[in-house]
Amino acid sequence: MTNARPVSRTSRSLPRQKVLDYLTPKEQAALLLRWTGLSDRQVAATLGISRAAVAMRLYRARRRLQPWPSLRSLLSAPPTNWHG
Repeated sequence: MTNARPVSRTSRSLPRQKVLDYLTPKEQAALLLRWTGLSDRQVAATLGISRAAVAMRLYRARRRLQPWPSLRSLLSAPPTNWHG
């Protein structure tokens, strides 16, 4: 028998929420769409902007998170457990 507590929904989404808290709304929108599996082209079409603008928003997000490598790493891949 283990004494492990169940992981709450809040604690599972904490790293993702931490990342989003540091970003602007435009950066958040681009990142959330990328996390759903869309390509840069699809994100651009969804947001009505160019692929270059998507790339710039994601670049700025990475730069903004430069001091926190553990948070910055969450930009490169979608979360393993996406719970909306």
